[in-house]
Amino acid sequence: MQYGMSDGYLQTALEGFNASNATQHPHGGNSATWLLSHIIATRQAPLMFTGSDTLWQPEHLQRWLRDPEPLQADEALAWDQLLSDLESSKDALMGFLASADYSTLDIDTPAGKVSEVITFLAAHEAYHVGQLAMLRRVLGLPGVLK
Repeated sequence: MQYGMSDGYLQTALEGFNASNATQHPHGGNSATWLLSHIIATRQAPLMFTGSDTLWQPEHLQRWLRDPEPLQADEALAWDQLLSDLESSKDALMGFLASADYSTLDIDTPAGKVSEVITFLAAHEAYHVGQLAMLRRVLGLPGVLK
């Protein structure tokens, strides 16, 4: 339920972003491109920890999981590809959550049990959706709340 709600807010926050403004990172903050890549990557962490197929290769996932270096032009995926991958990442995560049983949720990972990782990542994703909402205003887009 948390991920479904977060995705709804995320879709609203993304309205008005496009290939030209998504790479802007005013005041040294994260761009929408980086934030979306990070969200897509973290949605795949429970899949990676349980040996399930991931949308992105593990070495590509690692680039977006922690401690970001500035985004290099050749690293950014095209905006339309990111939007497509976002939808695919949602579908994969929601499918995983629907089929996960207690033994899957109890698997130990470097970040805790899978159930703990999922709980943390739900709040983590909401945090980054909030960053996108603030980035909208900084870039001159209308706020998501009227």
